[in-house]
Amino acid sequence: MPSAKEVIANEKTANLPRQETTAVFLGAVKRLYQHLDHFRALRESGQMDVSGIVTTPEGEDICLDDMMVGIDTLPPKQRQAFELICLLSYTETAATEIMLPNSRWSTPVQQYADEGLAKMLKAYDQYQAGEWEPKKSKKKVQGG
Repeated sequence: MPSAKEVIANEKTANLPRQETTAVFLGAVKRLYQHLDHFRALRESGQMDVSGIVTTPEGEDICLDDMMVGIDTLPPKQRQAFELICLLSYTETAATEIMLPNSRWSTPVQQYADEGLAKMLKAYDQYQAGEWEPKKSKKKVQGG
């Protein structure tokens, strides 16, 4: 198994396929989602490169226009948690108050958001590789 340094070095030299999705990378992608509206506003005002390409700390280029490609394939709870936490920057506690108002724990909502983020990243990667089949992905979600 490669060391963390080797994984990061590999990620810097090859955009796709990603060698491994690290916690740092997921955190960076989550922050990109949290600031998508800000990036759009910067692009519209001419304060950001029109291409909409952002480079993560690992050196991977992310196309902002393609980041929402999988949103319609998420199951309802994952989509709601993803939207609240990853798009609207709600805290885990605040999202739990909306989604599960009688719950004493916020863990389920965080898990929904994490699963939604992972599926959104997978959809993005498939789209970038030319392998995205939304009907096939939606069928999987509805069936299980």
